[in-house]
Amino acid sequence: MSPDPSPFDLNRPKFRLRVITSLVAIVLAVALIWFAEWPMAVFVFVLSVFASRELYWLFEEKGYRPARYLGTAASLSIIVLTALTGTKYHAPFMVASFVLACLFLIIRSAPWFPYQSLLGKASDQKPNQIGTISDVATTFLGIVLTGWLPSYIPLLRQLQYPDLVHREAMPHLGMGITFLYFGAIIATDVGAYLIGKSIGRRPLIGPLSPKKTVEGSLGGILLAVLAAALIGWGFHLDILHCMALGAVISVVAQISDLTESMIKRDAGKKDSGDIIPGHGGVLDRVDSYLLSGAVAYYYLFYIWHVVY
Repeated sequence: MSPDPSPFDLNRPKFRLRVITSLVAIVLAVALIWFAEWPMAVFVFVLSVFASRELYWLFEEKGYRPARYLGTAASLSIIVLTALTGTKYHAPFMVASFVLACLFLIIRSAPWFPYQSLLGKASDQKPNQIGTISDVATTFLGIVLTGWLPSYIPLLRQLQYPDLVHREAMPHLGMGITFLYFGAIIATDVGAYLIGKSIGRRPLIGPLSPKKTVEGSLGGILLAVLAAALIGWGFHLDILHCMALGAVISVVAQISDLTESMIKRDAGKKDSGDIIPGHGGVLDRVDSYLLSGAVAYYYLFYIWHVVY
């Protein structure tokens, strides 16, 4: 009997496609980080369009009726607003989004509301049916996961020290931090995959994500810390802070990944879409970034004392 093929064999079409797609994504990310701040915001905006669409589709597959168009518009708006003004208007914008979402879900149940002409057939629910707690919750969850939290990612590129001395000595701080952020997440994915496939034995979380292992998770964290230290050294950053931030990003990225897995499993779907060859949907590819950008930002703000 012939031995099982290695999961890292480039002759395997699925693995080869995954590697090629990942390399293209890495090259694109490096170019976006290197050249300017605004391309990063535009990139996050575009990804949010697809991620929001896929997330609301998963909710609808479960039978919920979120205000998907309003939710997507709010998600995209907060990314633009944050790129222009930072976090200054985060709180009032989120309050306004929540109130508008509730208002929309209320009037959507009115007999005169043009449900079909405006919304089409969203799920198997009847038009003008009274909104539910789940409709409200999923609408707002979509705004949080694909708008508010990812809006912190472009801010990393704009970070700078508060005092003029450090600011002049390290003019490329934001670039270094952004490379560290993406590098830590990529290292987490690579480390978890390679170590998990090689020596992974103990399930990490059971039926929620059967292929993930404790060994893979720890391998991802270790490689993320090493990658963060290397990038920090290259940009002359504080190595201990870089290693700590790398570990934090890795842990939160894995939590974010499992959160998306939980949503997909509840909706009965393996992937959120099929737009990216070898990876599924956009949401499947960016799931590690949904929660981690905001956590990285506030580590830098409160612990490293770097401000925007």
